[in-house]
Order: sequence, then C-alpha cells, then structure tokens
Amino acid sequence: MVDEEELRLWLSKSTGLDINEQTIFFDDLRLTEDDLEILINDFITIYDIDMTGFDARDYGISGARFFESLIRKRNYKTFKLKHLCEVVKAKRWIVPG
Repeated sequence: MVDEEELRLWLSKSTGLDINEQTIFFDDLRLTEDDLEILINDFITIYDIDMTGFDARDYGISGARFFESLIRKRNYKTFKLKHLCEVVKAKRWIVPG
C-alpha cells in the first residue's frame, strides 16, 4: 500500500514540481494537456486505478479550458494530495466532494 509521502515523491518526480499537501490538482501543475494525459496514464498504470467515472472535462483538462472558463464561467473540480491517496487506497476514481 502506498503512503502519502511515497505518492507525493512520485508526483514531484513525475511533474518536476514540489508537490505538497496544499497543491491543487490540476490547477497548480501548469502542465500541458499532453503532459497531464501522460501523468494520468502513468498514475493509472503504476497504482492500478479504475478510472471509471473520471471525466477529464470536469477538471478542465481540455485545449479550450481558458476560453471555456471565460465564456461559461465554469468552475472545474479540484482536489489535493489527500484525495489522490484515497483514490490509491480504493483502487478506483472517487469524485471529489
């Protein structure tokens, strides 16, 4: 079973950023859509996560995010490291509440 520190270190190494308990996913990552896709796919593979129910559009992972947010004033879902730890423990995506 993975602990929070192990997951934090993996995410920091994978993103090149200092991930901590206050990091807001995916806003604080400043990654391109392609890099986010790689990160998510690696997360799924390494931690064997069932991502049924995960919709990338709910988290603003789309090429039109900036313009869509201006036009529709859409609020995207966010989460922190603790939520990802819960996902890893459950082995399935949990929609943040």
